[in-house]
Amino acid sequence: MPSSFDRQITMLQNDLLEFATGAIDVVRSARTLLVTDGVVDPNQLATDPGWESRDVTLEESCLGLLALHQPVARDLRRLASFLKINQEVERIHELALGIVERVSRWRLSSHCRPIPAKLRALAEATPDRVGAAVEAFRTHDLALAYRVRAEDDVVDTLNREVLENLTRDLQADPETACDNLLLFSASRDLERIGDHATNIAEDVIYMIQGTIIRHQRTPDRVPA
Repeated sequence: MPSSFDRQITMLQNDLLEFATGAIDVVRSARTLLVTDGVVDPNQLATDPGWESRDVTLEESCLGLLALHQPVARDLRRLASFLKINQEVERIHELALGIVERVSRWRLSSHCRPIPAKLRALAEATPDRVGAAVEAFRTHDLALAYRVRAEDDVVDTLNREVLENLTRDLQADPETACDNLLLFSASRDLERIGDHATNIAEDVIYMIQGTIIRHQRTPDRVPA
């Protein structure tokens, strides 16, 4: 029979997964705005009145378990990883919501320019990366966590190409400044969301292996 601590850990993980699922929904809304002609009402996203403090509630729960049970080894790594993943999810949600709010307002302009193809590709890829990182956390899938980490360069390359193209457009036609700056910020925020997904994957690797690989050049696959 699971111990009280094990049951609390499971409940905490489920709460964190629910929080992450909500953040993924907002990232998908950003994709809808940037990839299709769909319309998203920012006011309809995360309407739960407790949503904005969800990360604080989860953090307090983690700290409470640490103080009460003083876990060691694997259990300590799990709670430490929960704390870090909670922070990454909160940032993903905040960045994605910012994209939705800004692009929704921009769409109200009758003169808004078409979304560049590279930015559409970046917006298309980002929710899948976040979803894969969260799935690696849910299933403790080490191979998937390494795969998410390996794909980080793809997102960085797309963002760099978007910014280079927008800079050239701005230099060629300064009157496009407002449009280009908004798209510039959307691309940067998508790239940052991708970075947070990579961080989640690295946290999963630490949780399972006990190895901190952030900022290290390590194999992007499960070591043999």
